[in-house]
Amino acid sequence: MLIPQEHGTWNLLLEPIALGCLVAPSWPGALLALSALALILARTPLLRLWSARSKPSVKSLPPLARTWAYAWSALAVLGLLAAVGLSGIRILLPLLIALPLGLFQLRSQLLRNARSLNAELAGGLALSTSTMMIALAGGMSLGTAALLWILPALRVLLSILYIRARLRLGRGEMGAVDDVLDAHLVVLVVLAGLAVGGWVPALAAAAFAVLGLRTLFELVRKQRGISPRRLGLIEVSLGIVFVVMTAAGFRAGF
Repeated sequence: MLIPQEHGTWNLLLEPIALGCLVAPSWPGALLALSALALILARTPLLRLWSARSKPSVKSLPPLARTWAYAWSALAVLGLLAAVGLSGIRILLPLLIALPLGLFQLRSQLLRNARSLNAELAGGLALSTSTMMIALAGGMSLGTAALLWILPALRVLLSILYIRARLRLGRGEMGAVDDVLDAHLVVLVVLAGLAVGGWVPALAAAAFAVLGLRTLFELVRKQRGISPRRLGLIEVSLGIVFVVMTAAGFRAGF
């Protein structure tokens, strides 16, 4: 398949893109969103091409798939260059964070270790920097854009930890539940402090309170038997809640 089949990848990409576009809408930001989407669509066929060249046992891609890979890659580069042309080179600053993380995740994928915790966190955090890039393209200051990026980055962290623990719980493994709950508690305390200090909107902190209640309800009950598909759908719904509440908080100043 040429389109990424991991539903989590789409969640991790679309949430920060949507948040950035809602908080700081702009044409350069839209171009960055298009570039990020094209990059994700190019990733799978490009990895297939790499595998076919480095491993004789892997079948090469058909011509149409090669065209797909090159076309999406070109669109990703052109979208990024156009956004830089409209907004300036400062929108590339988040790449200092994204590139090392993305390269680590790519290396893990090539080594067939993409399901490790470190690889998943690296990939998710790399994708979350799209919020910061879009915010900078929309005219935000670097400090405010960085604060905005912290929120989807924390959402990525908690989401990955929760899903991994929930799937292990479904297999009858009871470990790591306390660690996930502790992580949610620490994030809530930090965000509450930032909200009190006026650094982030109260609604953004409230969105993480919703995530914390979900985690407490599901993991403390130790309910088993949830399918990955249903778990993914629940995460999509919570992602929408997170984006809407956070964006509303930034736009309304509350």
